Amino acid sequence: MKVKFCFNSQIAKLLKVGAITLYPFVFFVGDENYNLKNHIIAHEMVHVQQVRKLGWFKFYFIYLLTYAKLRFKGMNHTKAYYALPFEQEAFKHEKDTELIEAYKKEKTK
Repeated sequence: MKVKFCFNSQIAKLLKVGAITLYPFVFFVGDENYNLKNHIIAHEMVHVQQVRKLGWFKFYFIYLLTYAKLRFKGMNHTKAYYALPFEQEAFKHEKDTELIEAYKKEKTK
């Protein structure tokens, strides 16, 4: 499925995030030039790959269930977010130039 990149997103602004992937959409808070920061693009492209690998339902089910478990264990939102395995993988690959190329390719589909 083709990914749709949405800039100046009210969804991202409402959630107070720089970007968020709600597959097949990737919502960015700023305009396209603002969001060409490679680490943000790479981070979100990791999530696109994660969803494609696991499937939409399984990815979001595991993501939300893991987040809920971490919160239940007493972590605040920020600590729970950074402890999520999906987020740890995305942060780990923020400097991956292949993900930037995947983004550019996806945009031209």
